[in-house]
Amino acid sequence: MKQEGMTSKLITGYHKDELIETDGCHFENAILENCIITYSGGDVTWNNMQIKHCTFRFLGDALKTIKFLKGFQGAFEGKGIESEINLMDLPIPNEFKN
Repeated sequence: MKQEGMTSKLITGYHKDELIETDGCHFENAILENCIITYSGGDVTWNNMQIKHCTFRFLGDALKTIKFLKGFQGAFEGKGIESEINLMDLPIPNEFKN
């Protein structure tokens, strides 16, 4: 029985030009090159992973979280509050916009 918060699929080795769905995966000694990496908000773990020239696609709950955080961009400027949302400077691809 899979416990909540556990990953179930092991990804190892070299992967090039592939679609990689990360939810539920553990990456161990993996190299992803020129891949499309999708994330929907599920559990993901990694150890010794390299990502080279990949494209990220956020779906489902992950996309909702990014849209939520992007809504705060600039909200705290000039108010003495350090904003750590700069990570969200990633553009949302048109195919994922409502």
